[in-house]
Amino acid sequence: MTRLLWIASLAAASCRFEDVPPTAAAPDLPSASPAPAAPDAGPEEDAGPEAAADRADAPGASEAPKAVAVATPDSWATDPEKAPYSVHMTWEGEADTSVVFTWATAFNDVAVEVPRVIIQPKAEVEAAGQFTWGPATVFEGEGANYKESLLGVDLSNDLHVVWTVRATGLVPDTDYVWRVGFGDVSLETGELKDPNWSELGSVRTAPVKGSRAPFTFVVAGDSRGGESEIAARMDRYVAVDARFWLFTGDMTVGGTQPEWDSWMGVMQPLTTRRVLLPVQGNHEILADLYYTQFALPSHPELPEHLREHAWSLDYGNVHIVGLDSNTQVLAEEQVPWLEADLAAASADPDIDWIVAFFHHPAYSASNHGSTSWVQKNFVPAFEKFGVPLTIAGHDHNYERTVPIKGGAEVGWQEGPIHVTAGAFFAPAYSNGKKWFTAVSHHGDLRNWMILDVDGKVLKATVWSGDGGPGVPGQSPLDEFTLTRPE
Repeated sequence: MTRLLWIASLAAASCRFEDVPPTAAAPDLPSASPAPAAPDAGPEEDAGPEAAADRADAPGASEAPKAVAVATPDSWATDPEKAPYSVHMTWEGEADTSVVFTWATAFNDVAVEVPRVIIQPKAEVEAAGQFTWGPATVFEGEGANYKESLLGVDLSNDLHVVWTVRATGLVPDTDYVWRVGFGDVSLETGELKDPNWSELGSVRTAPVKGSRAPFTFVVAGDSRGGESEIAARMDRYVAVDARFWLFTGDMTVGGTQPEWDSWMGVMQPLTTRRVLLPVQGNHEILADLYYTQFALPSHPELPEHLREHAWSLDYGNVHIVGLDSNTQVLAEEQVPWLEADLAAASADPDIDWIVAFFHHPAYSASNHGSTSWVQKNFVPAFEKFGVPLTIAGHDHNYERTVPIKGGAEVGWQEGPIHVTAGAFFAPAYSNGKKWFTAVSHHGDLRNWMILDVDGKVLKATVWSGDGGPGVPGQSPLDEFTLTRPE
């Protein structure tokens, strides 16, 4: 997570673990698809550096630490100032074995509290009736303070905080439940001390790279100012059994902290169940706040000022590329990294699909129109390395192009298809039609995309804002299927 203005970081704390008898009934668990029970905690290195440090300092450190069965408290949150909000999950790297948790609190003294996540396979928690506090289930993180600023100038004296914890050593393709927050555990009773934890969340880790098992993900973009409409339809978005969401930018109108608090508050029923990975739009004007609040992959090959602006990761047999399309200069600077990344992914036998997403569309017949610097810098790399699909926002309508290569229409799957899906309740734009347009719909309909990947087949289904699978009286705005040779 790039934090351009962060002021302070965590003061470390330590804890030890031992056995206590189970004492609590199972917590209410969110629904999730069945998963195999996880194996016993693995080698000690899976516990992470914090747990390793605890073991080194503890009496009898030569013995492997044991675990504490956590007694369910009367209340998971005892201090409103320390209650987590704006809770969300991302990935910084290995999606099959790690998850990054980020949240905010009204309390902002990063030297006083240690942020933690307790995370455990859902099957284990259901079987035992409680969480287990141990080196494989509890991870510590860091806090960072920041202020609203623009171009290095503070716009407010309000001091905000973001808490970040990275859970590692997880089991691939497994349903987990978790809570984030503050609090330690009593070694004698298993009772939590001063608990201030979030509501129960859930997440499923990715399958191992190269897996061709079917999965679903969702893409949306341009929600600025549309929180009330999103909230009214949230049930249908959460109901989709997607493994993760991609967001093509313009979550907010200007990127101020009150806007982020509003957006994340509305999205939290989703972001505590699904990983959400965004790219920056032009309306994330206070860019520091955006990059402070989202922990994204950081590639050392990129210049420091471009890290988290351009990134990629693998999920099963899909390689996902996120790019910053906000200026011509930024686009030009990303090209060497983009070409190297796409060259490696296109040659990787474990990868069948490359999906690139960014804010400004390469081709659009709507209000803003096509983006020349995207066509000049990104598109040649997409065409050279066989990227079949790009998804953007910025224009608040829906449009899918014909396959394009070298600036001209080509046969099906002979060049990339470019989709603009930028009407997740931002003010609507009219649609248009040009030589490259295959399908378009007015932004009044709103839109979001569900992508189903099943090995060598990728199917995209585009719904109106009011639509979705199983919603009465609704049919898709668009559907298309791409295939890869066996």
